[in-house]
Parts: sequence; structure tokens; C-alpha cells
Amino acid sequence: MAKLCSKDFTEYVEVQAIALVSDGGGGFTEGWSNFGYIWAKIQDISGGEADFADRRQTTKTIFVEAPYRSDITVLHRLVVDGLNYNIYRVDNVDRKGQYMEITAETGVAN
Repeated sequence: MAKLCSKDFTEYVEVQAIALVSDGGGGFTEGWSNFGYIWAKIQDISGGEADFADRRQTTKTIFVEAPYRSDITVLHRLVVDGLNYNIYRVDNVDRKGQYMEITAETGVAN
């Protein structure tokens, strides 16, 4: 990874976490709620299409670089340009706690 500085982080990305929401009948259901925001640098990695259950499904994978936050994990998701991306990898670059690299994908079941 090339050396990053704050001017490289041009995208404002929402981070969401699973939350329990009342279903109105005394129980709860899972939903997504705002967890926070990060400034990030985003690169498109790949995209594709596949047939699943007689439906065409498109996927897109992104690579995100951002200042390190230990509280963001694969249990969260990102919202970028209105699309929900499931996080499947979070790396602490050089294990120094300065930057993190996130790989996330949209168009897949969570």
C-alpha cells in the first residue's frame, strides 16, 4: 500500500450494524442501523453476473482504505452511493493501527 494522507480519503461512507427492532407483537426482528461514518478511499475491484434461483444477480466488489478503527468488523456493512456492501475482510495495515483495508461486496445475501 502506498503512503496515504488525509487528502486521499474523499468518500464519506456510512457504516451499519445489525440491531434488534421491536416487531410490535412483543418480539424483535433484526434490522440494520447507523453505526457511524468513515472517510475513505474506494476502488472498484470487480463485478459480475450470475443466475440464482432463476434470477439474474449482479455483484460488485470494492476495496476500501480508511483510517483504522478497531470497532469495524465483518459483522458490519458499508453503504456507498446507496448500495449496501457486506464486509468480508478487514485488515489492520502493517498491524500499526493507522490504516485499515476493507474488502466488501454487494449483490450477495447477508
